Parts: sequence; structure tokens; C-alpha cells
Amino acid sequence: MELRLGLRRPSRDDIVALIKECEHKPQSFTFYPVDDVAAALSYRNWEEACDAAAWFWESLLLEKHDYTPEMDSNVSVTDSLDGRLRVLFTRHVMKVMEGKEVKRWVEESERLSKEIERVSTLLGKHLHIDLSNHYIEQRKGLVVEKIQVERRLKEFDSAMDCILKYLAEDADVEGADVEGDRSVNVFKFDGCFDWKRIHCLIRRECRRLEDGLPIYAYRKDILREIHYQQVYLCDGYVFLEGR
Repeated sequence: MELRLGLRRPSRDDIVALIKECEHKPQSFTFYPVDDVAAALSYRNWEEACDAAAWFWESLLLEKHDYTPEMDSNVSVTDSLDGRLRVLFTRHVMKVMEGKEVKRWVEESERLSKEIERVSTLLGKHLHIDLSNHYIEQRKGLVVEKIQVERRLKEFDSAMDCILKYLAEDADVEGADVEGDRSVNVFKFDGCFDWKRIHCLIRRECRRLEDGLPIYAYRKDILREIHYQQVYLCDGYVFLEGR
């Protein structure tokens, strides 16, 4: 099993300390931070390597390190490891969907609702026209901001639901990219579980939710238009199919 490099520069002491924490010790390991590999761990059999891989993934999801485990064996990856990682990643996604960043935006939405209600109450009073116009514009701005927050949360939930659907035991992999007549999922998966990619997608979505960029709230709308309004670029011209 190889431990792929993360963002931090690896050190032998870090690798040794990490291996000591793991219940499933390798028969031997080699530290060589070249290319994108931090270390290679050798195990006596597939079962031990499988147990170790599951542990390294679990600790990675808990952000105890940033090394990605990758199996390198003559034995093909079995349903056993994928099954364990499915459960592990599903729990992680569900935890993220109720995490502090989501709670922060939910609280912001509730704050905006209260502020909208307060301004609406003020508008119910007899006010000078200038002050009334001020509150009207303020309420409009608050409503727009609240819609942005709610759409951002909805987009994040949609992305996490897409991943959960893929991880489900009875997932229809071939059709996992489209649901409903006018709705599209944000990710497309093939039949093989690429755990590194799935992990990167989860981290990316969390980062985008945290950044709060306005365009994130409209990503699915953009994807829907791309999906249903096919665009072709030919010699600098844009053609909309069916338009």
C-alpha cells in the first residue's frame, strides 16, 4: 500500500508516528517522498492491507493526516474493501451535511429572516416617504441575501445527495448523473469507486460552501442549461441546439 502525498511536506518521523497509531502494522515500510508517494507499506496478506487501508482512510477523513492510501497488489480490489469504504464515506458525508459550516449558514438564514420581519414591521408604521423607501430597499436587499444563502445550502445538499446516491448499495451508476425530467446532478460517476476523487469532491464542496461565492448558488441552474441547451463552438461562433 502506498501513501500518496498531501499538501504538507512529509517527514519520516510523521510517517513513523502515523504507523504507530495504526492497529494494523506493516511488515515493512519504505519512506521515499518522490513524485507523489510519501511511503510504501508492505503487508503479509490482503486482509491485513485491507484493514490498514480502511484505517488510513478513516483517519484521513478525520483530518488526522493528509496522506491518501492507495492499494498496490496483485490481488484485485475486492468488494470487501469497497463495502467498508462505502459505509465509512456515507457516514462522513452525513456528518458533513450536519457540520458546523452548514449550521453557520442555517443560522445566517434565520438571522436574515428575523431582520426581514423587523424591517417589514417598521414598514407597517406611518413613515416619511424617504424613510419608507429606505426600508423598502433594505428589505429587498435582505430578501436577495436570504435567497442566496438558501440556494447555497440547497446546492451543497444536492452535491452531497449525489455522492450518497452513488455510494448507496442499490445505486444505478449508469444513471447517476441525471434525475427527473429537468434536474441534473452535479457529478457523474462511472462503475469504479475512485475514493481519492470522492474525497476531493467532498472537500471541494465544503470549501465552496465556506467561501460563499454567489455563483455557487447557481451552479445547478448553469449545468441544467448546458445539459438541455446543447452548445457547440465552431470557428468562434456559438450555436444553441434547438434555438
